[in-house]
Amino acid sequence: VLCEWTEMLSLSPEVNRWKSLNTLIREGNTYHAENTDVWAGVALLENFFFFETSKRVVIWGSGGVARSLALALSEKNCSIRIQARNEKKGKVLAYDCGGEFIPWETPILEPVDLLIQGTPVGMIPHTQQIPASLQLFQRGLGLLLETIYRPTETLLMQQARKAGIQVISGLDFFLRQAYFQQTLMTGTVYSMKRWKKRLLMSLRGA
Repeated sequence: VLCEWTEMLSLSPEVNRWKSLNTLIREGNTYHAENTDVWAGVALLENFFFFETSKRVVIWGSGGVARSLALALSEKNCSIRIQARNEKKGKVLAYDCGGEFIPWETPILEPVDLLIQGTPVGMIPHTQQIPASLQLFQRGLGLLLETIYRPTETLLMQQARKAGIQVISGLDFFLRQAYFQQTLMTGTVYSMKRWKKRLLMSLRGA
């Protein structure tokens, strides 16, 4: 969700910088805006000690999740490349995050530490589709962060695992950002393990 300036909206410092949000919390007559997609992505990547050195990152897509993560990772001294079918939006995002736009399905000729899959390609019911081939990464890819959580195991994730690439699932990404949303809205810090178990049971029943 791209942020529009209104008198009824107060922005966190991060949302103010990135102009991208996914959470509104009512506070009296106003709404406070946050972006838990960023919190989730950064928290999951920290589990891999990802930010200890400068990293090369390729992001597929130019929508809300792609924008949020691109701008957040650029602040952590990552080198960002954007590949998007929508060339206009992709170039704008690359400019905003100080990165580089690369035409869709252009081969990547140097090692890449992280691929963020931020497109809807591969979601139910189109589960046999992938956005592009992992063979584009001709010098290797270290980690895939998928943002699709239905299905819980996308075809792209399956291909990445077979190629020996580490994977952060879209389900883990979804659960983590939803956990942060729940904490913001209730003011209660939950046990992540117990909360995840309850939410998974709810999703299976949906």
